[in-house]
Amino acid sequence: MLCYSTKFIIIFALMVTVSGRTWNFFALNSPKPCQSSDDCRRGECCAIGFARFSVPMCKPMGRINDWCYPDNEPENMTLHYPYGSEAYTNVHRNFCPCKQPLTCEHNICKFERFNYY
Repeated sequence: MLCYSTKFIIIFALMVTVSGRTWNFFALNSPKPCQSSDDCRRGECCAIGFARFSVPMCKPMGRINDWCYPDNEPENMTLHYPYGSEAYTNVHRNFCPCKQPLTCEHNICKFERFNYY
């Protein structure tokens, strides 16, 4: 008789194997390092945090109520690390821009307000 945890592992292994291919669910949502936004999937951008020796990572575009920076244009930059320097292109600061049709208002991604007079 199999114990509960062994049954769970077997069922999980069967669920993760789809048509002969094993999917790594843990790697699907983990950020990946990037040199440019061109390295990221659709709906993502290359963004770098403010911490010392940060490495740019692919992050999702801002969704409704996500934090954002107005006018957060991509930059080209050279960063200096203890092991040497790296050049990056088309990198955003900390957050990706808001996904269309959202706009960044007061540092939050929101639907654009229309003023009707």
